[in-house]
Amino acid sequence: MRGLVAILIIVAILAGGWSGGWFWLAGWIDENADSVLAEMARRGIDVDCSGRSVSGFPFAMRVACAETNVAERASGTQARLGTVTGGASLFAPMTAQIDMSSPAQVQSPYLETRWREAAIDIGIGANGPRDVSFDAAEFATELALAGLPDPAVTAAHAAGTLAPSAEGGTDAFVTFVDLELSADGATFPPVSGNASGHLSVPPRALLAGRAGLAAPISARAIDVTVESGGAKFNGEGT
Repeated sequence: MRGLVAILIIVAILAGGWSGGWFWLAGWIDENADSVLAEMARRGIDVDCSGRSVSGFPFAMRVACAETNVAERASGTQARLGTVTGGASLFAPMTAQIDMSSPAQVQSPYLETRWREAAIDIGIGANGPRDVSFDAAEFATELALAGLPDPAVTAAHAAGTLAPSAEGGTDAFVTFVDLELSADGATFPPVSGNASGHLSVPPRALLAGRAGLAAPISARAIDVTVESGGAKFNGEGT
């Protein structure tokens, strides 16, 4: 009996210490969020996060924003997001998880993207972002391409991954359901399938945006499989 009481006391002490540490860290994150947003603004990215809160007790730490607006001044890219939740779990501390719900819209001089809900997982390495995966429902993108009037891509569901390869590049994979391409008033039949390939630059260069894409990018080991109705197409190449 004494041993059981001692174990219960130790568990209670550990639980109290864990709870106190979690709430201290949550308070510290909330207090320092403004300074992080200010640093992002100095780098040219303005983030308006309304209704900010910290949640996830006891095994995760997540920062949630209600209506969120993001603007990159250099490129003119803007995002309007319904809700955004980002953080990490105790069971996967090196993976940042971001959930974005509707209404969600991203606009730039080159494209406009919308989705109903999306989830992004970003693996963190010693040098920053390492790999990324995404999952989006009711995804739509409208492009601004010279010589192709009003091109647009929609999909009922799209998911994919970017992971570092042994050669220092990126292994990319994407899958899609009911993907439709339309342009110049014509809409092609919906297709479902997947595509994979190897890109010459690492994932963190792709995630860095324009700065990481200064060098030319090549792709090889491309494998595309699509189905529409009773027809199936497979293509491979570089």
